[in-house]
Amino acid sequence: MPIEPIMPIEPIQPTKLKPPPTSSQKPITTIIMTKTYTSKTEVSFNVRVDDAWVHVGFVPLTLGGSYFTTSDTRLQEAIERHRFFGRWVTVAPQAPATDHPSENDAGKPSGGPQPISFGSLADAKEWVAAEYGISRTLLRTRAQIEAVALDHGKILTIDNPSTQSHYDYMERP
Repeated sequence: MPIEPIMPIEPIQPTKLKPPPTSSQKPITTIIMTKTYTSKTEVSFNVRVDDAWVHVGFVPLTLGGSYFTTSDTRLQEAIERHRFFGRWVTVAPQAPATDHPSENDAGKPSGGPQPISFGSLADAKEWVAAEYGISRTLLRTRAQIEAVALDHGKILTIDNPSTQSHYDYMERP
């Protein structure tokens, strides 16, 4: 005796695709905004994104505190819903992005590396780590710090050479 289905099976109808936007219709543009979250202590926690748990581990800073940067909007919403947000975790202020060059940049050459001056090697290390998201364990020597900065188009100058000697002990010939 053959088994009959309870409900009749209907063939699946193909769906119609929407045509691309015409010149009168404007395409939808999405702006991806990168947010940096800061904390005065080292923080890590788990948040629920869609149906999965995501571990959010903040990167510690040399002088205390920590930060976490993401451009994933779903992760940003989950972090801002977490109970630590506003109490231990805050959003770092962001400078507005401009498409046109400012008056200060008019005299600078745009082609070559730009020099940046620091008072000590520790200040330079902190800036490079925060600016480019490089782990501080990869920035142990002056040569490593200068190499990372040069890769990003910056030349570092240290104003106070007396603070350099205790950092250079790690360099070997």
